[in-house]
Amino acid sequence: MAEYKGIKGFKVQSLDADPVPAVAGWTSGGNQTSFRTMQAGAGTQTAAVAFGGYSFTTSTNFNTTEEYDGATWTSSGTLGTARREMGGAGTQTAALGFGGRVPPDQALTEEYNGSTWTSGGSLGTARAYMGDAGTQTAALGFGGESPAGVLTSTEEYDGATWTSSGAMPVAKYSMGSCGTQTAALSGGGANPITAITMEYNGATWTTNPATMNSARYGIGAAGTQTAALFFGGEPQPPGNEVESWDGTSWSNNPATLTSSGGGFTYGVGTNTLALSFSGSQGYSSGATEEYTDYSPYTGQTVENLGQVWYNTTTKALKYTSQTAVGTWATAANIPAAGNNGMGNAGTLTAGLAIGGYALSSSSEYDGAAWTAGGTIPGTTPVGWSGGTSGGTQTAAVIAGGSLSPSSPYNGSGTTWNYDGSTWTTSGSLVWINRGMQGGSGTQTAMLSGTGYNDYAPQPSYPTNSQSYDGSVWTTSASLPTNYVRYNQFGTYSSAGLATGSKNPSPGSAVSDFNTFNGTAWTAGNPTVSNRQSGNGVGTLSAATLTGGYSDPSTAISTMEEYDGTSWANGPSNIPTHISEGGSIGSASVSIYYGGQSPGTLTVQEYTKGYVNNIQTVTVS
Repeated sequence: MAEYKGIKGFKVQSLDADPVPAVAGWTSGGNQTSFRTMQAGAGTQTAAVAFGGYSFTTSTNFNTTEEYDGATWTSSGTLGTARREMGGAGTQTAALGFGGRVPPDQALTEEYNGSTWTSGGSLGTARAYMGDAGTQTAALGFGGESPAGVLTSTEEYDGATWTSSGAMPVAKYSMGSCGTQTAALSGGGANPITAITMEYNGATWTTNPATMNSARYGIGAAGTQTAALFFGGEPQPPGNEVESWDGTSWSNNPATLTSSGGGFTYGVGTNTLALSFSGSQGYSSGATEEYTDYSPYTGQTVENLGQVWYNTTTKALKYTSQTAVGTWATAANIPAAGNNGMGNAGTLTAGLAIGGYALSSSSEYDGAAWTAGGTIPGTTPVGWSGGTSGGTQTAAVIAGGSLSPSSPYNGSGTTWNYDGSTWTTSGSLVWINRGMQGGSGTQTAMLSGTGYNDYAPQPSYPTNSQSYDGSVWTTSASLPTNYVRYNQFGTYSSAGLATGSKNPSPGSAVSDFNTFNGTAWTAGNPTVSNRQSGNGVGTLSAATLTGGYSDPSTAISTMEEYDGTSWANGPSNIPTHISEGGSIGSASVSIYYGGQSPGTLTVQEYTKGYVNNIQTVTVS
């Protein structure tokens, strides 16, 4: 029998405006076309302009200008002088860029009309890293660095000439700043790093006793003297903090940056509609983020996933869908990174990075910072690499791997257990393998895949996996073939072994994926790309895989995701390629570090999230 709901369908709302997000937060905007940091800017969230800047990669200044329309950055006219760390003020069609560093520090001013730059009046004092506020014809520049040192001086611009005004109470540079020429706000800064809050009334600066919750510098800011949003900055980690100012006090905003933060972040807009760009965490990808807060939702409908409505203004039937987004940021550098074959254990907030070629050390991670862990005995000077690993930060296990600079590279199959401070030896592997990447399980229930064996008289390419109970290794179920340089994740009774190269070594990169149920290995759906030496994390219901090489040794930076059934390309690729490095975390949040020569101390952090999208129903 047909149900009433099936006959009638479902309710469609009639709205004169589209719903708005229920929670204030940041969403990814369009990436800049020129990847740089230390930029200045002006405008609003949907009509911004960014100019100047610097590349850490090429050690060059930019004269580039880009305009943002709320979705896309496009190139515009170039500055007369390429420089970084300028002050900025105004709008997208009437902007001002002043000061900056080439080096030396500059006093020049340039005015922008929406397409071209022309010279304006020079600052009284050449400076960079200054605070800024105001418009093209009523701008404010204060503090900063000069050849004479860190400044307290303030200058006002009337559209033609800069004149001196009241000095700041303390000398600062790289502070967050916003507001107008007669009502400006400064927060944080360096010399030394501080959380100080200062306010300007058009003539005089005063120190507000309410300090920011965290002392930092290189901060982006948007808003006014009485309603502001400050975001990003140094020191890192995390570099993604956001604080809200109501004219009286600062509060930590739970909506943190995900990709555009770090030092030298720049911001424009208001405290409810802000734009962040230029930060050191995202400059290599041109990352931009938009902050939106629609509260208190007066006269507005709040957005819900799956809702359907008819917009009476645009005469369109619409609905809300959801899209996965992946963002990358730079986390705290690892103290020491081996070139290849690093081991891993633990979680994102209690992780352990182990060894790597020429390294016998381990490093512990708490989600924000690294500290030195125990040294693996008997592995100097070559270090430990390319073995199996797993467990937790306080109960980890590693085994096998390479311990020699020449053939036979394999060690004696030694196993080491870690208790959170000290590594001790345990039972030997059955098959003395190397060329492994990861493992599945705990210190007392561990599963290791195959690998390459040059420890005569054992076979070079065994197909058996091996099981560890905390003291003894035994032979476990066989895989369909031998794999080396694979990636393994999961638990002892629910494991996955993805890609790698098949025997004989060096073999060919493959897309094979095999799963283990505690008894036997079964071939699963293949990965999208053939790869070996990749890095990944997760479980048999949600996993990620990135980096590595295909044939012939072509670097792969694509990230793939596993949903429990099949592999598909993820929402974003790793910014800096990595292979045979370390990886800790889950399919939703993970970090990657180390890798093939040259190894890197940089830690790349991946976060997967979701954004709601408003879709229009079309009839074809």
